[in-house]
Amino acid sequence: MRDGDKLVQVYFLEVKIKEHKVSLMPGRYKIILRSKSSNKYISTKEKNIKIKSGKTEFIKL
Repeated sequence: MRDGDKLVQVYFLEVKIKEHKVSLMPGRYKIILRSKSSNKYISTKEKNIKIKSGKTEFIKL
């Protein structure tokens, strides 16, 4: 989520859990993730998503 020009972390994905159920307010979000074994920027993945009001979204990463 954005706060002006800054990104704000709204949820932390636990590596041990394969599926997460997260309730988010409608809006645009960016998912940023990296495997637990990697510490390099090059292996970082980003995915932009848009959550719509009254809808359920399933996102595969």
